[in-house]
Amino acid sequence: MNERSQAPPPGIPRGEQILRDVDRIEKWSIVWTLAAIGMWCWFLCLMLIGYEAGGVECRAPLFHAEQDYSPCDSGMRQWPVLLGVLALAVIPTVIAAITTLYAKLLCRIASSPKQNAHPSAGSPL
Repeated sequence: MNERSQAPPPGIPRGEQILRDVDRIEKWSIVWTLAAIGMWCWFLCLMLIGYEAGGVECRAPLFHAEQDYSPCDSGMRQWPVLLGVLALAVIPTVIAAITTLYAKLLCRIASSPKQNAHPSAGSPL
């Protein structure tokens, strides 16, 4: 990376640029959190809610692992598919946690005394 891409635009202090980045990253973390919540709700619905197939009332996979009726062999209610949905739900959850943590870290950096110090009075670092 070159230094030009990291430098804030002229007239904008570095702290304000970091706060703009924090705002943008917080918005992305909200999007990822909503995606994670949606995926977890989908997974829980597949696991916990009974369903009807071919006129037969079928129990949820968590409460009855193997159905006695062939109409209850729904593709979305099989354990390999459920584990796949679970794995897909974990991905946005981890990304949401990382982006939230990164936004909070940037906010702390922006409010640190070193960041707000005047460049001419600053330390050699």
